Amino acid sequence: MLKVTVLMPVYNSEQFLYEAIESICNQTWKDFEFLIINDGSTDSSRKIIMSFDDPRIRLVDNPTNIGLSKSLNRGLKIARGEYIARQDSDDISLPERLEHQISYLNDHPAVALLGTYGESIDKYGNRLRFLCPQSNSSLLKWRLLFYNNFIHTSVIFHADKIKKLGGYNTEIGHAQDYDLWTRILFNYDIAQLPKVLVQYRDHTENISAKHFDVQEGNVEDIVLKNIEFLLNREVLPITVRDLRKMINKEVLPSGGRFEQAVDVFHKIYEQVVDLWTPDNADASIITKDYARMLISFALSHAETQFRESFSVLKKAVQLCPASLFDIYFLLNIFKIIIGSSPSIKFFKS
Repeated sequence: MLKVTVLMPVYNSEQFLYEAIESICNQTWKDFEFLIINDGSTDSSRKIIMSFDDPRIRLVDNPTNIGLSKSLNRGLKIARGEYIARQDSDDISLPERLEHQISYLNDHPAVALLGTYGESIDKYGNRLRFLCPQSNSSLLKWRLLFYNNFIHTSVIFHADKIKKLGGYNTEIGHAQDYDLWTRILFNYDIAQLPKVLVQYRDHTENISAKHFDVQEGNVEDIVLKNIEFLLNREVLPITVRDLRKMINKEVLPSGGRFEQAVDVFHKIYEQVVDLWTPDNADASIITKDYARMLISFALSHAETQFRESFSVLKKAVQLCPASLFDIYFLLNIFKIIIGSSPSIKFFKS
């Protein structure tokens, strides 16, 4: 059986397509098929694809544009590889990407989904910043409940396992990758290679940039679905929205919403520790991260919700006494930067 299929849907991608294809053709791992789904492009994308004289390229044309999710699922059905490596038509895979990922999956057969670190580049190829999602396996699973921890163009996964889960959800126009990762999360092991192996193109025509608001709404729906599944009960959508805002360091209005979000967050933590941490080391890692997030919640709400914030801070310290050192560090940083603000007075009281 062929080891890997590189799957790349293309729709009107002429500006960056040549570099994307070239980056796959130049991989140090040579044994692959490069399955390109031309999703009804009306520009010169097809001509660019045909300009490559590489027998590993397998071009499939959609008669009309059917969208990313359906194109990906079509590719999954006809792919010949044991593993599927994703490649976006505006991004670049570094030469050793496939070699490193295939080696890891061969050594870790229980892992169904593997991502990597990356770097963001602009439309000219200039480096902007490193993209280093969580790589610790325990934290990766825990944080994936609240936001996407994978760079889509970096992932490689087991074809058969993903097909059993139904592939990409075609009813989700955006954030369909995050939906799939969380379904994998509840069924198989996941991992992240702490190596920069892809370059993610950050530009105004990027799908995530063009449809940010819609994508964020879909992410909230996915987080709500996963939390309800984990807790086995209904959760108010606004509570999930508030929790994600708090994780992003936004301040909630008074009136009980802060307490409700923290209460749900604590129940999620308890369930994750109970179900996903086979040893104390894993539980300790998640507990420390949870306590630090509680401290962040308390700090951001200290001025507007005194008692609630103090209660949250107390809970964090009880769970993880080592977090006191984090508080001490944060307080001293605040003293240096802003002096005796109301937040500092609050924590001194």
